[in-house]
Amino acid sequence: MHKKRRLLLIHVLIWLTIVSSVITHTFYDDDDSPLLFFIRLSIGILIFYFNYAILVPKILFKKKVLPYVFSVFGAILICSSIIAYIEYLDYFLPYLDVEDDGPGPMGGSFVVYTLFVVLGAVIRMYGEWNKNELDKREIENQKNISELKALKNQINPHFLFNSLNSICSLAIKKSDQTPEAIIMLSGLMRYMLYDIKGKYVPLSKEIDYIQNYVNLQKLRLGNKERVSLRVIGNINSQKIAPLILISFIENAFKYGVDIIEETSIFITIDIEDTEITFSCVNKINNKGKNNDGFGIGIENTQKRLALLYPDKHQLTIQKKNQMFIVNLYLKLNS
Repeated sequence: MHKKRRLLLIHVLIWLTIVSSVITHTFYDDDDSPLLFFIRLSIGILIFYFNYAILVPKILFKKKVLPYVFSVFGAILICSSIIAYIEYLDYFLPYLDVEDDGPGPMGGSFVVYTLFVVLGAVIRMYGEWNKNELDKREIENQKNISELKALKNQINPHFLFNSLNSICSLAIKKSDQTPEAIIMLSGLMRYMLYDIKGKYVPLSKEIDYIQNYVNLQKLRLGNKERVSLRVIGNINSQKIAPLILISFIENAFKYGVDIIEETSIFITIDIEDTEITFSCVNKINNKGKNNDGFGIGIENTQKRLALLYPDKHQLTIQKKNQMFIVNLYLKLNS
């Protein structure tokens, strides 16, 4: 409804402008009567909307250029001829106060009606182009929303699988910390299932989630001294896309934990106003590739970053000296 009102307003303004300027000077001079002026104007409006509503959408938009040109020329010629005929009909002369001095000129009407046709075509083509652009944006937006939902749905089972592996490891060891780990997992799942409703969540909740996840992983590690998570800076009212960092951390625990050698995982989240610098460094264990294809979690995160933070993030992933290094700069949406 809003679009229809805006379109109506555009047409009203156009005709007010035409009547007050071009039409008045062209059609209504000292030798013309008001009735003749309104006849000319009415025929001008008629040819404008005939072109706008019929010729352009039904012929020109179907790429029939030559038939459109002939149709427009014929319509203009007919309307100009009608005006010339009306002006000099004997029974019209007394009412129009026009002197009968011979055939009236068609050139002025022909030129003005041509301008009407051009104006109608331009307005209709612009409206169609604008509609197509809005439709494209809406389709792209719906596509992005659907893709984000699909990516989030892929993250949840991926996370659950990794977490259950951690708890299974504790259970096999008959660790007294197994119940605590199950409670932690329950809290993490509650956050993922119930707290994540919109596209963005409070940064404070996302940080809590990450800290709980790291603590859950530490429960199953015997050598956890070289596993650290540092959060630097002030957390206020910032918001972030949920689960946008966890895949890098999951990857570190999946490929960085080494039973034989010392595990090394260092995670840093540096917050400065609406900017976040995230780094995750882990030693590549003997069995892990860490990983030539990065895995589904990191690939999903790369896609989500592209969709949610276009031109607002910088991500580098590299392997160096048996260390897997992830660095992410993120400009949060204000």
